[in-house]
Amino acid sequence: MKSKTKKQRYGEIVSADDKGFNSCVIELAENYLNDFPDSQGAWLMYSFAFYRTDRFKEAKKALIRAMNLTKESDDNFSWLLCRMGRIYEDSGNFNKAIEWYKKAQSSNPSEATFFIYQGVMLLRKEFYDEAAEIFLKATKCKKGCFDEAFYNLGVVLIAQRKYQRAVQCFEKALEIDPKYKEAKQQLKDVKKVLEILKNN
Repeated sequence: MKSKTKKQRYGEIVSADDKGFNSCVIELAENYLNDFPDSQGAWLMYSFAFYRTDRFKEAKKALIRAMNLTKESDDNFSWLLCRMGRIYEDSGNFNKAIEWYKKAQSSNPSEATFFIYQGVMLLRKEFYDEAAEIFLKATKCKKGCFDEAFYNLGVVLIAQRKYQRAVQCFEKALEIDPKYKEAKQQLKDVKKVLEILKNN
């Protein structure tokens, strides 16, 4: 039987990854990486497959290998740092997640996403003032999901019972994305709260 080329073997990993066949990705990538240990793409798919099956320790190891093969000046490097934050977040280690999101933000300061991830962690830890400050910074970045930044800022303001300011944030989120379902729901809720407070 004719042996497969490097390109064919890599293509099999990509195909399995596209189909969400995580166990296949792990087996194929492991075999491939034994022969081609400098493949950043294979290490990434290997890491994601472990992550998607809640094998966080192995996901981190594979991601570190991918990061070691990526130049810090590369546009994707900050997203790899963010990915490490996601692994820590999903494994329940919010403090470590925040550290990695901060690294990602330092690596790419114009991107709002990394502030948003930090803010969500602070919100979950009930550090409302710090979370509000971070989400506000996210709204002032040059690029990113500004609708999410305003939405999350609104959520923090609700927790602080600053309802009128929360209304403004949800309206801003909907101005950016009129189909933002959660923002519509929160806006209705907050407006109802303001009515209740007015009538009491």
